[in-house]
Amino acid sequence: MRPDGARPRRGAEGPRAPASARAPLRFARRPARAGLLVEGENCWRIARARRLRFLVDGEETFAAIADALERARHQIWLVGWDFHSEVELRRGAPRADEPGEWPTELVALLDALVRARPSLRANVLAWDFAALYSLEREFLPLLRFGARTHRRVRFAMDGAHPAAASHHQKLVVVDDSIAFVGGLDLTAHRWDTRAHAADEPRRTTPSGAPYGPFHDVQVAVDGEAARAVGALARERWRRATGERLQPPLVRGDAWPPRLEPSARGVRVGIARTVASHAGAPEVREVEALYRDAIRSARRWIYVENQYLTSSRIAGWLAERLEEAGGPEVVVVGPRANEGWLEEGTMGTLRDAVVRRLRAADASGRRLRVLYPARADLPSGVGINVHAKVLVVDDELARVGSANLSNRSMGLDTECDVALVAQGADRTRAAIARFRNDLLAEHLGVARARVAEALDVTHSLVRTIDALGAEGDEARQLRPIEVETGPDGAALVDAIGAVDPEHPAPLEELVERFEQEAMPAPLATGPSPRRRLAGLFAVLAVVAVAALLWTATPLGDRIDAARVAGAVEALRHSPAGLVGVVALFVVASLLLVPVTLTTAATGAALGPWLGAAVSWVGVVLAAIAGHAIGRRLWRETVRRVAGARANALNERLARRGVLATVMVRIVPIAPFAVLNLVAGASRVTLRDFALGTAIGTLPGSLVLAFGGDRLRAALVAPSAANVALALLALAAVVGAAFAARRIHARSRGSTGRGAPSP
Repeated sequence: MRPDGARPRRGAEGPRAPASARAPLRFARRPARAGLLVEGENCWRIARARRLRFLVDGEETFAAIADALERARHQIWLVGWDFHSEVELRRGAPRADEPGEWPTELVALLDALVRARPSLRANVLAWDFAALYSLEREFLPLLRFGARTHRRVRFAMDGAHPAAASHHQKLVVVDDSIAFVGGLDLTAHRWDTRAHAADEPRRTTPSGAPYGPFHDVQVAVDGEAARAVGALARERWRRATGERLQPPLVRGDAWPPRLEPSARGVRVGIARTVASHAGAPEVREVEALYRDAIRSARRWIYVENQYLTSSRIAGWLAERLEEAGGPEVVVVGPRANEGWLEEGTMGTLRDAVVRRLRAADASGRRLRVLYPARADLPSGVGINVHAKVLVVDDELARVGSANLSNRSMGLDTECDVALVAQGADRTRAAIARFRNDLLAEHLGVARARVAEALDVTHSLVRTIDALGAEGDEARQLRPIEVETGPDGAALVDAIGAVDPEHPAPLEELVERFEQEAMPAPLATGPSPRRRLAGLFAVLAVVAVAALLWTATPLGDRIDAARVAGAVEALRHSPAGLVGVVALFVVASLLLVPVTLTTAATGAALGPWLGAAVSWVGVVLAAIAGHAIGRRLWRETVRRVAGARANALNERLARRGVLATVMVRIVPIAPFAVLNLVAGASRVTLRDFALGTAIGTLPGSLVLAFGGDRLRAALVAPSAANVALALLALAAVVGAAFAARRIHARSRGSTGRGAPSP
C-alpha cells in the first residue's frame, strides 16, 4: 500500500525498495478516531505533536523556516506551488542561536548548508506550472536551483496530476523533526509583516519591485506529525520523479529554540485532496473535514480564505445559517481577487456565494463576510488575504493550503493540518488565542481586548462590530460588497471550467494518447556543426530572455495592461498589424505566455480583429519554434524539456494533426517548450502547423474576446460584459467535447478501441 492508501499498479513502482521503505508510515498505539477526526474518512493520519506553533504572516514564518533549515543535518524537503531561488527568508530579523553567518536567500542558504554538512540533502519539488502563470514565476527555475547549487540540492517539477490540476501543497520538512504546513510558498510577493503597512520598504520582490500587503498563515508541528508530513513529501517526490527515498535514520531536534509553541502534547489530523490520476483513486479528506467541522459548530465558525466559491461548502454554511439558533459565521477574505481575469471569474463566483449566504441569514445578525482594510493604503490596493484557516468554536483550528473552492476539494493537491481540543482546556485556550490573535491583527487592537469583548458579548459578530469602532482607525474589517449580478455567476458556474471539481473529461483523451505504442527511433538530424551552431544560437536567445526577466524589473512590470497599451500604439502605425504579429513571434521566443499577449491584443484591437491577428501570430510563433527545434541537437532539446514535454512528443509523433489539436486545446506544456520539442521530434511541420491552427483558434477567440469584454467591465462594470466573455469560454469547452467525439469515432473505425460512452 502507498502512503495515500491506494494500491500501486503492477510494474509502476520501479525496482523494489527494502521492506522498511515499502511499508506505510505507522504510529504505535495510534487511535483511529480523535474527537471530530476520523482516519480514513476526514483525515489521512491522526498523529501526536509534542509542539505546535501557529505562524501568522511572512516575516514570522520565513524566519522560523530559516531557523529550522539552519538546524538541518540529514534531510530537507521543500514542496510547493512555487519557489523563487532568491527570495529572502530574513529581512532584518535576528539570526538563529547558532554560530556562523548563513545566507538569507533561499537557494544560497540551501547550497551553503549542504556544502557545510556532507550528510545533508535538500530536495525541492515545485508544481510543473501552466503557462498562464509564467509571469508570476521565476524564469528557468531548474537552472536557478540546479545549476547554481551543490549536487545534493535537487530540484524537480511535479507534473503528476491531471492536466487541469495543480500541485498546491506547501510543505517544509527538516529531518522529519519539524514540519511547516499552510498557505505560504517560499516565493516572491509573499513576505510581509503583521502591520501590513502601506510604506513597508522590505516588502519587495527579489528584483526590488514593491508589492501590496499580503496576509497568510502557517502551522509548525514536530514529533509523529512531522514524520507523517515527511512521508507525504517523499510520496509526492516518488510520484513526480519515480524515485523512492527513505526517511532520515537520525532525526535530532530541528525545532528552533526561540519558536515558542502555541500548544504542547496535542493530536492533529492531516487531511489531503488528491485528484484521481494514473489509476490512483481520488482523495477528498479536506472536503469531508470541512463538512464535519461545519456541522459540529455550536457557537461560531471563523474562516479566512483567499476564495469562497465551493458549492458544497456554501451549501453547508447556508444550512447552518438557516437553522434557528445555529452558529454565527464570519468569513474574512480579500476585498477583490488579484487581476482582472481572476476577479471576473472567481470573484463572480464568490459574489454568488455571498448572496446565497446572506439570503440564508434572514435576520442579518449571524453572518459577516469581511475584508481587512487600512485607511492609508493607496486607492485600488488592498490586503491580499491568502490564508486558509478555519476555527470552529474553541474546539478545532485548521491551517493548510486548501482554498474554499471546488478545485481544492477535488482537483488540486492539498494538505491541511487540524488541531482538535478533545475536551483539553489548554488546547481549547490555544485555539481561542489563535482566533483572537487573527481578529486583533485585522482590527488593530490587542489580543486580550478581543477575549474581553467575547466574554461580554458572547458573540463573534457583535465583538467584531464593537471593536471596529474602538480600534485603530487605520485598520478595520469592512463588509465585502457584491459587485456582479446573478446571471454572470450562473454562467460561470454552468460552464464549470474556471473552478472545476474533477479532472476535465478531455484528460481521459490525453491519457489514451500516452498509452499508445512507442514510435520508431528518431531520424538522423543535421550535421554536428550545424546542430552545434543552432544550439548556441538558441542558448543565446534563452540567455537574453533570462537576463531580461531576472536581472531587470521586466518580469515584475509586464502585465496585460502594459502589453495592451503597446499593441494599441502599433494599431495606428502604417505597419501596425504586421508589427503585432511580429511581436507574437518574438514574445514566444522570449517565453512570454501567449495567453497574456492574446488577451492584451483583444483588449487593444477589439474581439474580432484581435482574435484574427493573435491567431496568425500564434501559428507563426509555433512554426518559428518548430524550425528552431528542428535545427538543434534533438537529444539536447529532449533533455532540457523534461519528461512531461517529451511524453507529449510521443503523442504528437504518433497522431500528427489530431494530437497537436488536442494538446493545443488543453495546453499541458508551455507553448514555447512544446514548439521546440515538436521540432526536435518526428512531427512534420505541415502536421504541426495545421494542428496548431485548428487547436488554437478557439483559445484565440476566448482570450481576445474575453480580454476585450473584461477590460470593458473594468471601465464600465457590467455583468453582461463578464457573461459575454464566458460565452467564448463555452465555445472552447464545446470544441473539446467535439474533438473527443471525433477521436472516439476514429478509434472505433480503425479497430483500436470502442468509442467512449
